[in-house]
Amino acid sequence: MTRRTEGLEKEPTYEVGYGRPPKERRFVKGRSGNPSGRPRGSKRNQGVDGFEEHMKGLMVGEYYRPITVREGDKVVRMSAAQAALRSLAISAAKGNLRAQREVVSHLRWVESERRATKMKIFENAMEYKAEMSEKLRNPERWGISEADVVPHPDDILINFFTGEVSMKGPVTTEQRDAQDQVVAMRPQVEEDIQKLHRRIAKKPDDLMLKATLRERFDFLTKVLFVESLVRKRAAKSPSR
Repeated sequence: MTRRTEGLEKEPTYEVGYGRPPKERRFVKGRSGNPSGRPRGSKRNQGVDGFEEHMKGLMVGEYYRPITVREGDKVVRMSAAQAALRSLAISAAKGNLRAQREVVSHLRWVESERRATKMKIFENAMEYKAEMSEKLRNPERWGISEADVVPHPDDILINFFTGEVSMKGPVTTEQRDAQDQVVAMRPQVEEDIQKLHRRIAKKPDDLMLKATLRERFDFLTKVLFVESLVRKRAAKSPSR
């Protein structure tokens, strides 16, 4: 009996309590307590992302919020960002060295971005024009119809001296379809003009009718211009 008691006294005791979990639930050295990690899209991440997006929205809203600014005897409205930039430019013009450095830094950044964008557009236009022109030499091989190619390579105008790229035709199929819809309106517009002429003949002093007639004539002019573009496009593919 005495030997049994002495053996128990030699074993170390371990009290379970705060900060002292049971042995079977203790962390094992060298092994992560959460091997799979926090799942993507967890509440904590969503909270951080949501806060950042909220702050971005507030910042953009404040920067573009219209404010009233006095310029001499005039009061004009502009965005807070524009007012800040104008104030900076005025300070630089008055000789503020720090403002001048800021303005020069801003201009360098803007011009650098513009040059990069302009060069990207130029390179894309050159690549598209060359590739599509080559395919249109043998459209059957590529399974395409020249009338359906938008934009058409002939409508892409590239100035090799300035790097400017301009378009003289529709850029998207939506623009092409919109042009066709405008041209289809010509008969109705011409009919409206004839009706207005007859009504004005009966009421020559009606200013509202005359104003409406001018508007329809202006719209007809635009329709005819779009029609000329469509005709040029159709001339590239007589089979359409």
